[in-house]
Amino acid sequence: MISELLLILELLLLLVAASLGTYTSGAENSSSPLTCTSVPYPFGISGKALKGFEISCNGNSPILHLGKHTYEIETISLLQGNLIIYASAIARGCEGNFIRGSGWINLEGTPYTISDTQNMLTMVGCDDLAIIKGSRSNLTSGCVTFCDSVHSVVMSGRCSGLGCCQASIPKGLKSFNLTFGKPGNLINAVFNSTAGSQAFLVNQNSFTFSSEKLWGGVYHNQTFQVVLDWAIGKEQKSEKEEGNLRLQGEQLLSRFN
Repeated sequence: MISELLLILELLLLLVAASLGTYTSGAENSSSPLTCTSVPYPFGISGKALKGFEISCNGNSPILHLGKHTYEIETISLLQGNLIIYASAIARGCEGNFIRGSGWINLEGTPYTISDTQNMLTMVGCDDLAIIKGSRSNLTSGCVTFCDSVHSVVMSGRCSGLGCCQASIPKGLKSFNLTFGKPGNLINAVFNSTAGSQAFLVNQNSFTFSSEKLWGGVYHNQTFQVVLDWAIGKEQKSEKEEGNLRLQGEQLLSRFN
């Protein structure tokens, strides 16, 4: 009974926080960029956040720590239950070299999952293959890029398979394995004309393919928006944190009495 009341209180807390001007984030108020002073609860610096939702600050920019990597946070949405971070490619390949990037995200043991409704696995390059598989499931997705010639790749627009391809990602993804490389039966016609190939996760609403960036190697140093869904679970709450959450909820709700 107590746990059910706490969950109801958490929901009320988030709804009230989202409705108050002082608690709106960059996601709900696009005219105001997210800063360390405007990060909404349950996020916050250590000691002022729910377990698993701690951030740090680089200047006034909120930073999320996941494993060995750090990610700048663009927005946090209380209403949609997600946040947007910037990450580099999952993997890059050029002339036989393979490099992992910060886009190889592991969310095991965190309250986050990679949004399957807003992100796409994206591959840029020529005659390349990318296959993503969830570490905890048999669900697999992937795509292949083709390039007959430099001129066969469209200048910009949607990923059509020519120089760029996209695939949906498995639902509930927290960690994954990636198969990345060149299919054995493809002839690499123009690989030497590119700056290499890379696979990355990206918010599909923020990405437009450009062949100029492909040939110019711009994608090699670019970071991409990635949407993470978040949720408050029982494993995030200790007895002390439940008490703090109850107190904050009572304080917020008292404003309406």
